[in-house]
Amino acid sequence: MNDKVMPQDIAAERIVLAEIIKNNDTITELMDIVKDTDFYKTSHSILYTNMICMFTKDIPIEVESLFNFMGQDKISAIGGITYISQLISTELTNNSLFYAKIVKEKSDKRKIIRSCTQAIEKAYENTETSEIIEDIENSFISFQNMEQEKTVNSEELMYTVMSDIDRKFKSGSEIPGVSTGFKNLDKSTNGYQKGDLWLIAARPSMGKTLLNLNLLANLPKGNNALMFELEMVKEKIGNRLLAARSKVHSKILARGKLTENEFKDVSFYCNEIAQKDNIYLNCKTGIGLGYIRSEAKKIKLKFGLDVIFVDHIGLLKGSNKNNRNLEIGELTTGLKAIAKDLEVCVVCLSQLSRACEMRGDKHPMLSDLRDSGNLEQDADTVIMLYRDDYYAERENRESTTPNTLEAFIAKNRDGEVGGLEFYCDLEKQFIGELDFASR
Repeated sequence: MNDKVMPQDIAAERIVLAEIIKNNDTITELMDIVKDTDFYKTSHSILYTNMICMFTKDIPIEVESLFNFMGQDKISAIGGITYISQLISTELTNNSLFYAKIVKEKSDKRKIIRSCTQAIEKAYENTETSEIIEDIENSFISFQNMEQEKTVNSEELMYTVMSDIDRKFKSGSEIPGVSTGFKNLDKSTNGYQKGDLWLIAARPSMGKTLLNLNLLANLPKGNNALMFELEMVKEKIGNRLLAARSKVHSKILARGKLTENEFKDVSFYCNEIAQKDNIYLNCKTGIGLGYIRSEAKKIKLKFGLDVIFVDHIGLLKGSNKNNRNLEIGELTTGLKAIAKDLEVCVVCLSQLSRACEMRGDKHPMLSDLRDSGNLEQDADTVIMLYRDDYYAERENRESTTPNTLEAFIAKNRDGEVGGLEFYCDLEKQFIGELDFASR
């Protein structure tokens, strides 16, 4: 295996460099595809690096100008002026992008070989298996040709905008994003939109995870979601999802003490969720941004992905372990970056500080966000939850809004702010439109 020559195509590399010399304008497109490190031959890598440098300084890329720019010593090291002159004699193809993609493909294969070789070496050492596998996955994912964001001119920008408007016009959808399954929430937020970071914040027992699971269950068929659940095991998440859909008490489901009719209902909705096939669940604990990006990118490439749910940010690992504010700031900034880079909406749950518990009116405010101002700064939408039932039970009084989950949209970069109300049934793990109870 070690005697094999690494994947390469020297002829393709020569054509790419020759095309640049003969038509300097081609470099603008080539730079989006191939980097200097993608060339197998060192002399080609050096030439390409200098060509890009010349281009950025608005120096014409010609044989004589290359010689002057690089200097005689560097030119001699890569084969001399004779070798550069030979590039000129390379037959023109007028298809430099095709050959640039060949150069990139060969480069990716070499990287894969190196990654596998490193994995083999680590396997002989004391490195943990999970670490080896994660390194391989991250390496392989980075080779996939996901479209990268690039600078566009006004013509390209307007074409993109009009294409998006045309798509929405033809779809007949009332909102630009993916529906949340709640009409009032869609109206206020315009649904899940690409690149957005949502923050759902509340004190414990207010219904963060409950709302999260109902949002997950409501996702329209044809749209995919990935949920990172850092507190509960997958069986409990599945149980609660099934309870929300079947309207069967979650405790009855957990115990399996079902009537015949309940069993039929549960079987029907279990099959419905399975057939919908648009939920991906990961319950690994102790994860960080790298793991989330890696897993989300895999799902995006293989199946498509629209929404990522994270329950919750307080359990994610960051690098600033000695400063929680900085760590939370790092995490929110990272989640926002993932939303933009993968073109998905990220919905992250967060706990509020105890400040609201000290007030007479315990409805949460933005100032109650815990640990970092970045939570508010980085989020496009902040939704804060309140259930009067919870406080009524603690304070031994009648609830002012029984069976109701209040959701206050405290920040909404592209929509309305204000309060929404949902019907809430904790026993059946169900949240619905407020008029559900009267149906």
